[in-house]
Amino acid sequence: SVAHIANSLSKNEKILEFTVNTDEISITGWDHVANALCDTTTIASTYTSNHTLVDFGGWQRPTKISWYLELNKNPDKTMVARIKVIDCHFARNFEAGANHFTGIQPFLVAELLSFVHRFLLLHDKTRL
Repeated sequence: SVAHIANSLSKNEKILEFTVNTDEISITGWDHVANALCDTTTIASTYTSNHTLVDFGGWQRPTKISWYLELNKNPDKTMVARIKVIDCHFARNFEAGANHFTGIQPFLVAELLSFVHRFLLLHDKTRL
């Protein structure tokens, strides 16, 4: 099922593309794929989500999935992780690619993300 595939891809660091017939993916299936690409459970889980996969299925997929896949094309995976954290945990409105972190000073966000990165390096080296 798509849930099993998405779960396997969530910790992937090698597979760049995965081809599947997107006509057969349900809304729930797409939610599983979105969660693999950007797990919003906690800031740490978002930071360590899949930042490797750049293509999933065909051209017909939800905008949010396309945006995550496009973002993953950036070779700077630390930056990808930071953008996902800002977007998921500090943005007020998610519109494909729009990052609005209303009320939070950019330097504060940068410091927070730097802290999260240092914390993960110290405490969970296997996931970076």
